[in-house]
Amino acid sequence: MSMQVQAQVSGKDIDYFMQAALKNSPLSRDFKNQQQAIKIESMLVFAASGPQVSANSAGMYAPVVGGYGYDEVITNGRLLAAMLNVNYDLLNKKKSKTNCKI
Repeated sequence: MSMQVQAQVSGKDIDYFMQAALKNSPLSRDFKNQQQAIKIESMLVFAASGPQVSANSAGMYAPVVGGYGYDEVITNGRLLAAMLNVNYDLLNKKKSKTNCKI
């Protein structure tokens, strides 16, 4: 009894399969994603190292209609308040530079 075996012949060599394995490896994709995440985080740290400006305001009006309402002598009729805040880190520039690797 004779047995005949047929194999499928591929025109691709081992280098092709090695490159395909490296390209589609979940480990290499994970490494690329980690690199991208580190780059984005460094950009956020770099952006936060500059001056940060914030503003806050409040207003109050004490109405008096026809002599009824709040006394203007006590309330001054209105109160306006505003604040501008600028934060800038002067002492930790060296630390910020080591955390930012873009």
